[in-house]
Amino acid sequence: MTDRPSDFDPRAPETFAFGMGPHACAGSALARVELRVALEELLARTTRFEVNGEIKPTRFPEIGALNVPLRFTA
Repeated sequence: MTDRPSDFDPRAPETFAFGMGPHACAGSALARVELRVALEELLARTTRFEVNGEIKPTRFPEIGALNVPLRFTA
């Protein structure tokens, strides 16, 4: 935690998430669209991809997310 919660520090160790309910991120819909477009563009330029390392659970297993290192080939 920080002693200055209203200050944004991108180097802070906390994970920023979209959240849910009244504390949901107002920009989450735009962020999801941006991520989709970025992935579509990346995959359009990729002929192959493969797992490149150990698959590990995230700090938040309740959301079912994994860290999967990938190698992309153009």
